[in-house]
Amino acid sequence: MVAKATVRLVVVGVGAPTMQDIVTGDPEALVQVPPVMVRFKEVIGVTRTKATVRLVVAVAGVARPVEVGVLEEKTQNALAVAGIMGQTALTNGVMGANQTAKSALVHGLEEDQSARVSPENPPTPTPGSTPGELTMWSDNPSAVIGGSCEYAQKISTAKSGAWLSPYITSGNYCAVSEDLFQGGAACGRCYSITYDGSSATNPGKAGNAVVQVVNSGAGGSNHFDCFIDGFHTITSASTGIFPVKFSHVACQGITPPTAVILDGNNAWYVKVLFSGGTTGVASAKIHIGGASFSMSRLSGATFSANTNGAWGQASFEVTFDNGSAVAIDGCFGGAWPVPTSSVCV
Repeated sequence: MVAKATVRLVVVGVGAPTMQDIVTGDPEALVQVPPVMVRFKEVIGVTRTKATVRLVVAVAGVARPVEVGVLEEKTQNALAVAGIMGQTALTNGVMGANQTAKSALVHGLEEDQSARVSPENPPTPTPGSTPGELTMWSDNPSAVIGGSCEYAQKISTAKSGAWLSPYITSGNYCAVSEDLFQGGAACGRCYSITYDGSSATNPGKAGNAVVQVVNSGAGGSNHFDCFIDGFHTITSASTGIFPVKFSHVACQGITPPTAVILDGNNAWYVKVLFSGGTTGVASAKIHIGGASFSMSRLSGATFSANTNGAWGQASFEVTFDNGSAVAIDGCFGGAWPVPTSSVCV
């Protein structure tokens, strides 16, 4: 059997932390992969505590470059990011390929140091982005548990919390003002927020992050009140009021649409949390046996329906705010009603 090695990267920031294969092949050939084959598309942000870059890996013998996505690493010193990123390159069984990957990553970062984001070289806002305001919500990770979208409540995550990744687990989440929250329709939406380094109440540096809406109550209008990690990525500050521009974007690396029963063991009534997917949920139906029931938004990302004692196979029909629709079916092994915190993906 011919020995093979798989060079992988730990991808963090846009998707759930994953081990993504770059190339599999002859170990001796992998050792010869030149450093210049790893190229950075852009440096999104480099701060005292965190570095975020987007890169592409192009390997000889591979049909097309691999879009790895965004690497985001916390570090005590932005200048050490090359070393940090080098350490995220792993190999299955072959040290030579591992060392080559490390060298390539370091080389790529050195070539793109000039692209570091600064007030003089700010990130380019998404075309058509809207002016808004950014503040810091909290530095307490448990604050999200009380979020009005209900994604992180104990009853919601008792059996699974896969939808918390990547945005909530990485601290890239926000409360928004009521004009954006829209009675809960914004729950689960993602926004690209850009600070260009202009005057604010506190010193900061230009930056950008994609964040997910998990709560309401930010006050004012076009206002994002973000957890400290996302806030710092965007501004390099820990507090203050910053002018930003924002655009609604598709969430990346999120789990498939998921239904979580929040009021169970009841054939007459059900409350469901809908999570996952690339944007907010506009409407939903539940199908039980041969009957269909339209659901009404209770608050945030939760919907309810009176189910009239129906029983049998359950499924859900979810329509998102971009007009797309998806079926969540094959649920609960054909049983209904089911206990609270039951999950169907």
